[in-house]
Amino acid sequence: MELSFLLVLGVLQFNTNANVFGQLPANYILFLAPHERGHLNPILEIAKQLTFSDKIKEYDVIVAVPSLADVKVAKWVTNEGLQYLEAGTSNITLENMHNFALYSQKKANYFGFLYWMATIFHDSNLVAYTTLLPLLISFPPRLIVFDMMMVWSVDLIQRLQIPGILVCPFVIDSLNLRSIRTYHIPPYTSPFLDYSIAYSTFFQRLKFFLFRITTLPIQQYIFTRIFNRGRKELNLSPLEFDYEKLIESNLLTVLVSTAFPFDLIRPVHPTIHFLGPFIHQPVPSLDDDLNSYLNDVADKNDILLYISMGSIGTLTQNQLDKLTTGLVQIVQQGIQIDDQHLNVRILWARGKNLFKQNPLNDTNSFRLEDYVQQKSVLNHRAMRKHGLYINHCGMGSMHESIFYGIPQLAFPLFVDQIQVAVRSHQLGNTNIFGTSLLIDKDNFTPDEIVYKVETIVRNPEIYRSNTVKISEMFKLYGGLTRAEQIINLVYKYRENVTKLWMPYNSNLNMIQQYSMDVITTIFITFLIILFCFYCCCCYRGRRKIFSTKKQQ
Repeated sequence: MELSFLLVLGVLQFNTNANVFGQLPANYILFLAPHERGHLNPILEIAKQLTFSDKIKEYDVIVAVPSLADVKVAKWVTNEGLQYLEAGTSNITLENMHNFALYSQKKANYFGFLYWMATIFHDSNLVAYTTLLPLLISFPPRLIVFDMMMVWSVDLIQRLQIPGILVCPFVIDSLNLRSIRTYHIPPYTSPFLDYSIAYSTFFQRLKFFLFRITTLPIQQYIFTRIFNRGRKELNLSPLEFDYEKLIESNLLTVLVSTAFPFDLIRPVHPTIHFLGPFIHQPVPSLDDDLNSYLNDVADKNDILLYISMGSIGTLTQNQLDKLTTGLVQIVQQGIQIDDQHLNVRILWARGKNLFKQNPLNDTNSFRLEDYVQQKSVLNHRAMRKHGLYINHCGMGSMHESIFYGIPQLAFPLFVDQIQVAVRSHQLGNTNIFGTSLLIDKDNFTPDEIVYKVETIVRNPEIYRSNTVKISEMFKLYGGLTRAEQIINLVYKYRENVTKLWMPYNSNLNMIQQYSMDVITTIFITFLIILFCFYCCCCYRGRRKIFSTKKQQ
């Protein structure tokens, strides 16, 4: 893919008005994210937390995002009330993103998926770096908070000599964190994942072992190879896609927008802070028409099925037909709960992009929308009693659903979403699983959709109760409140704080880390003692032989 090297001055926008500034604020924190919503949204939520905090701040908050080739993303930021800094325009189109999502559904395309994903994110890195660098040299931020896929931010941090904070949706294997890797833990991104929850079986553990010794090195090679494109021309040193090395050598703080028990419980690198879902409160208001619709659902005690397959999620025609057939059947027959017969209504976000016409020709029962304020829908009273969320199992969507206590019908489309779906199904107690039931996108029927929707809705003491339980556990980790505290601490004390979070052995060289000198000394000492013992034995043996000969 041929990428342009554009040097563009920053355009700072506030709300919906674009204004060109001669300079940036003296004290500001720069947030840097790609245009992919799953990685952008956590950055936006943290930026909103800082921007609208009632605490006295010494800094401005500015968000920089490279646009798609055919979609300007400025409104994605300014509509949230945030200040936007133009970070260039990538060569990736929205159609490219949709095709990427569709291509990634097949497990056989795994390495192609990795190559395509790395290319998309590398493009964002390149245009953001070349666009922002001239401006940031003149007006450097005090701190850069960046998404894990905007790894070229490390070069900006090194060039500007400022601290950095890395934000991750979850700790995935591509982070290559040697300090927390264990061979028996299921990875998030793996072609070997299936819908089994029996991860402790021999064959599952064998799959994970093979993944880590074969696929992970190839994955790291692909990312390293692609992310190094263009760096030589920009006089940048080669980039090794090793996050643990980057974290420790650049004193990065890491904020993860999930927490245990959703993320697998395991040893954690001390600079990684698991904070739970990043969801800023209060939620944005809904438009009057949609809000009236949801109020009507709640007032009539109808069951609302809210559906979203993500910002780039795409279904095949066969998947769409079977899913729609099942949903239409549910709407037409309703659901019996105890002695009540309740009507069912559908609200499908981005449904207008999937359907040429309404499947029921009835917008009251089957409502198709473009973009909706998802958190506002999930938080609405129409979802609280009987509501169910059918989603693609992106980490952000799944966490929003759990945060608001809404059970899910998990419909994962590719790679990490399968593991997210399985985790949501596992999070119950030892006998009854779940905040969700699973759908295998390649092997499901309309009747299965009907059965599983009815099962979840009719058993709130299982699925809704488990979801609320995990939500309450999430909130123990502090979420955005703690993220704000950490960012303010790093902003104030810079590297003096992050040094204290680094593990003790990060300051040791390889000889010291593995006690090579100590082990060598002990080994040599043992050899000396053994040699002395051997010499003593030989001496005593010779004396005995000499004494025997003398007696003869």
